Amino acid sequence: MATSSSTPRRKKGSASPQAAARDAFRDSLRKAAERVFIAKGFGSLKMTDIAAEAGVGVGTIYNYFADKHAVFEAVFEAHTQEFDALLERADEVGQLARVLRHLSVRDTVSGASE
Repeated sequence: MATSSSTPRRKKGSASPQAAARDAFRDSLRKAAERVFIAKGFGSLKMTDIAAEAGVGVGTIYNYFADKHAVFEAVFEAHTQEFDALLERADEVGQLARVLRHLSVRDTVSGASE
């Protein structure tokens, strides 16, 4: 006899709670690294600086990033994604503005002919 499970199933493609927590923690490390990059610059930054800013041991940083180049790439990638999202929103707004201008001109022209 089949019994139904009371445990909800994850949707296909959704991250497990552990993966989501890991991603969130990695993101917090990236943000700490970003603050250190801004304060110290890339050249003088050490992984121990990032660890201190994040409040973790340096080994924890290495569990998530191979080296400071990988951390910098993660910071750069996050900003690239943020910029791309802004461009998409600007494009959507631009498209909307063009449609509204077109409708406004069309309504003005048809209103004048009545």
